Amino acid sequence: MNSDTVLNDRQVITERLPSSFEDGDFKRWLLHFEVCAEANGWSDTIKAKKLPTFLKGDVLIIYLDCPAAVKSNYKLLIGALKSKLNPKASQVAAFDEFQKATLMTGESMRSFAHRLELLLDRACVTEDKMTNTTLLLRRFISGLPKNYSRQLMTGAELTSLDEAVDRAQLLASVDGQLDTQTMATTHEMSALMEEMKRKIDNLADRIDQTAIHNQAQGAAVRRQEEPRRNEQQRSQPRCWSCGRIGHLARNCRSGRRLNWIGPGAADRRRGPQKYFPKMNSYLVAT
Repeated sequence: MNSDTVLNDRQVITERLPSSFEDGDFKRWLLHFEVCAEANGWSDTIKAKKLPTFLKGDVLIIYLDCPAAVKSNYKLLIGALKSKLNPKASQVAAFDEFQKATLMTGESMRSFAHRLELLLDRACVTEDKMTNTTLLLRRFISGLPKNYSRQLMTGAELTSLDEAVDRAQLLASVDGQLDTQTMATTHEMSALMEEMKRKIDNLADRIDQTAIHNQAQGAAVRRQEEPRRNEQQRSQPRCWSCGRIGHLARNCRSGRRLNWIGPGAADRRRGPQKYFPKMNSYLVAT
């Protein structure tokens, strides 16, 4: 084994190779291929030879149908593959997807911007760089959450997609810090609310116990005062005109009158009489 063979083996071992491509976003895969080619130091000629070794399925069939002059020229080759893999219908679908694209959950601002660039590139709307930048800026801002897009639109004028990404990342960073502070405050408030609830429950228990004690005490007082109240009522005069206690018939202001005629009327008119036991009188002879 000579030194050239050893060197070639080492180069193969240290080469950075992309994954195979069969279907999906060819332009996105091609970006990875270009990165690997640059890391390996491949020229356009070598890239034209290496590219078909990573192709599978329909894209490989398209490559095999290309003329030899196209296969040997890397720029012509990728242009032909892009054109065949991205027909007019796919361009319309890509632009429709571009117009509806929004920031997905867990997606970074830069990944979202890169996704928009790929969609717009597939849509082949225009080759004008300024027009593409304007379209990208509008879609990027519109695709962000409302609080971010509102601040980006009302802030300083944005001139590039990278500038918009940087500013959006700054807003997200500040928002994340506020969320952390809010969570901490929420935990503190929760602990405070639990303590207040515990105190309120204890106070409610004490109020219930006091109410029960007062009810029992009130019942005992009423039991003690009941005989006295009955005695007071018995000692007060009764009106024999209306039958109520507390005033005499001559002072009665009620229009109610008892039945003064009929059986027992004489007794009712006389009112209550004190009863004296009848005593037998004996004449004592002197």
